[in-house]
Amino acid sequence: MRRIFKMETYKYINPDTTKNIQNYLSIPSPPGLILAGIDGLGKKEAAYDIISMMLHCSNAELLSNPDFYETKSDGALKVEDIEALIEFTQRSSVGDRKVCLIHNASSITNITQNKLLKILEDRSEKNTLIFITNRMSMLPTILSRCFFIQFRPVNDHTMRLCLKEQAIEEKYWDFLQYLLVNAPYHLIEKKESLYDYINISEELSHISKKEEFLEKLHLLIEKDSNSFFDIHSNSPEWAIRTILFPFYQMISHFYSSDTEIANALSSLYTIQNAYQILQLGQYHLKLAVTSYSKNDFFNLIRFIIQL
Repeated sequence: MRRIFKMETYKYINPDTTKNIQNYLSIPSPPGLILAGIDGLGKKEAAYDIISMMLHCSNAELLSNPDFYETKSDGALKVEDIEALIEFTQRSSVGDRKVCLIHNASSITNITQNKLLKILEDRSEKNTLIFITNRMSMLPTILSRCFFIQFRPVNDHTMRLCLKEQAIEEKYWDFLQYLLVNAPYHLIEKKESLYDYINISEELSHISKKEEFLEKLHLLIEKDSNSFFDIHSNSPEWAIRTILFPFYQMISHFYSSDTEIANALSSLYTIQNAYQILQLGQYHLKLAVTSYSKNDFFNLIRFIIQL
């Protein structure tokens, strides 16, 4: 039976991605699957729909389906998580296949990946592994045995449609597009928490002295309970982007036809300064993908103040 992925249901997933999903579902006996890309692009939502179609059940019935297993969706995977998965794959299936959904696949060690490789290689057991990962750390041997789908951000039009449907004031659209990197499911899932980032960005755009960065971010006192970074340490990339946005705004405004100043920082920094800050900011964003500390964040702020 041909499995149809309902693209209209996922209007916030990049169209190229939905086509690749449909191509995967058209394979009579599909191999393992890797869904890769930054968070907030609908990987998890798509995974549940794909698995529901493979197991011929609804999403609501999936969690009680004896042929479905998933690892925990938060935090790094532990040895016992993978051991439980392997034990599940050794059971007999009720239907024609079993499907395992592996969240946070980027946290799996190479040794553990080699254990999973044996499952991928033994197609006779009818076990299908689906990996969700936000960065590429899979072994080449795993990649070569899986269908790979890269999730990409949506275009500006689609992101703005999402912002409108979520009743976000238009004056915040530019900031949220920059903060979320056009990843609409972050907006849908974390809408209320985003206003803190909006408020800080607004405050930073109106400072009159460089030193106010420390005050606004509560970095003057070492153990300030209101420290912006400490509160948002689970999302360091968003904390960094919040700091960078006023400078991104300066550069965007510089190349527009608008004659008004971009924000108050235009009187404190030159366009060249803004480029320097964004360049260092890109380094910090790459660093934040794997490991990022409050000290790293403070170093970025210190650089901004000292320019």
